[in-house]
Amino acid sequence: MQFLSREKKKINRLVVAAIFILAAFVRMYHFNTWSLSNDELSAIARLHFLSFDDLIQYGVMPDFHPAGVQVFLFYYVKIFGESVTAIRLPFVLAGIVSVILLFIISRKWFGETTALFATASIAFLEFPILYSQIARPYSFGLLLILLSTIVFDRIVFSDKTKHLWLYTSLLALLLGMLMYNHYYSFLTAGFLGLGFLIYCPKNRIKYLLLAASGAIITFLPHINVTLFHLSKGGVENWLAKPDNTWLLKHVLYVFNDSWWLLAVVLLSVVLLFQKKTKPSKYLFICLIVFFGTFLTGFLYSKYVSAIIQHSTMLFALPFLLMLLFSFSGKKSMSMIVLIGYGMLLMISSFGINKYFQKQHFGEFKEISHTLVKWNKEYKKEILNVCSVNDIDYFNYYFNDDTVGFSITQIDDKKQLSTLANIIANSGAKYISLAITKPYNHQAIDIITAAYPYQYYSKDYSGLSEIYLFAKDSSDDKRRFSVFNTSVKKKIFEDFEHSSLRSGIKYDDKDIVCDSLGKRCLYINTNKVYSLNYIIYAEKESINGVTINFDFKSEKRIKNMLFVVSIEGGEKKFWKAMPLNYFQRNNCWNNFKMEQIIEERQITEKDNVKLYLWNPHQEEVQIDNIRILVY
Repeated sequence: MQFLSREKKKINRLVVAAIFILAAFVRMYHFNTWSLSNDELSAIARLHFLSFDDLIQYGVMPDFHPAGVQVFLFYYVKIFGESVTAIRLPFVLAGIVSVILLFIISRKWFGETTALFATASIAFLEFPILYSQIARPYSFGLLLILLSTIVFDRIVFSDKTKHLWLYTSLLALLLGMLMYNHYYSFLTAGFLGLGFLIYCPKNRIKYLLLAASGAIITFLPHINVTLFHLSKGGVENWLAKPDNTWLLKHVLYVFNDSWWLLAVVLLSVVLLFQKKTKPSKYLFICLIVFFGTFLTGFLYSKYVSAIIQHSTMLFALPFLLMLLFSFSGKKSMSMIVLIGYGMLLMISSFGINKYFQKQHFGEFKEISHTLVKWNKEYKKEILNVCSVNDIDYFNYYFNDDTVGFSITQIDDKKQLSTLANIIANSGAKYISLAITKPYNHQAIDIITAAYPYQYYSKDYSGLSEIYLFAKDSSDDKRRFSVFNTSVKKKIFEDFEHSSLRSGIKYDDKDIVCDSLGKRCLYINTNKVYSLNYIIYAEKESINGVTINFDFKSEKRIKNMLFVVSIEGGEKKFWKAMPLNYFQRNNCWNNFKMEQIIEERQITEKDNVKLYLWNPHQEEVQIDNIRILVY
């Protein structure tokens, strides 16, 4: 029996070692080969200051994170440089050590079985792997939370009284680092402290209070920065408020967005469950930390300003995993079952979900290299435009090469107007468009009206895009369209025949002849609405429309718009494209508008209305109207 017991312990140690080695491998594997994310490049771009004061003023204040990681990187890169390997390696190592610490904590709190299942989960799930591979505060915060948990446990529950002051000092340092690391790791640390405080013996409460006081004192120099961040509000310009199913979505996200894997986890919990297991103080601490962190972030996001994200819940993830597997008590489990569970985790992450092939964030590396290649090939014949938060994100990958951009932001009307003017005054044969952030999709219409032929395009899972367009097609390149589906209906009107042919409504009295004797429609100062066309959804399904026409005006058009709207009992959708974006001169210009209509936006009782709106009653001539319905 003793021999069997020794053999079992040996097997357990081998399995634990295998988990640690594999966890390290999947975190180290190609961590430096895929593109730095937008947030990582933002952090790097905010390091290039000569003084610490400038770093805080211009590198920390504009951000929504405390200064800890930014200050660390500021000094770290001075020694190790800014290569992807150098930047990411400390965070990868923090993620690896976190796996080991979770095993130590969960084995002490709940036993070997809980420790093995919880550790296997954090080792092989996509969520903790991903946020251990990027140079952001998440893996540091995870490591600090787990280290703090060990020190809290030593102060509150250990029978040994030796070195308590030393542990108190260490805890103060760890809590202070959590405060500087991320506001959400600060929040999680608060609930961790609350959980231990509830079970703390009276004679040791002073140690916790002193540690908390010490942490607060270390954070005092940062108070003005934090108050400034709070005064800026939240990040609702890009982060939506959570709905009431957010927690369910988060748990599903933790388990690889896989219902079958979540079912496997729940089945494992049922198999491990022991009725005789009494809820322990550790179980309640896990409940307090996870649900306290979640509810605070959720309610604040719901009723004040959005802050909760999947990434910020990484700090509380260990407590969710321990909570799920905590009811096994001291029940032993066959190693075959654990190995099977680990294999299913890896199959889900690396086989089905293809973690190592997946596009996790926006692409900067490949786009930068592609732009360099095009600019070397086409030289002065190419015009470059992009939508990026900071041009330094591309410059990081350009190295010694240079790519000049005519515009780097295409979000609002002013920027779209600037883009239109750049294109109008450009003699380039080609135009590249690189997109790494949300942008105004009307930019595509403005570009492809002048550069209609698509030579290259690549979509990085909807997170980034790159295009190359040309004015002319010398090798049978296709005209660009956002639609991949077939055309259901074509409408053409050149005003040479009766208006009954196309179904577009206009007044025959407004037909005139241009300087070449060709008939066209003249919109005069008395016309506010014209060129009305209605598509009835009850007769045909509609995925979108493309509108093209030629127009000419002797004067610069100020505010004439072509409108696509969805109307039923009420106006559900309204989108307008200004004609002046396409006006190059007083000769004939080409207008283009492509509008995708999503299924959720329209019902069978609705109709799609297309019309020209002339609120300032300007004059224009219009010809060759082409409408495609998809």
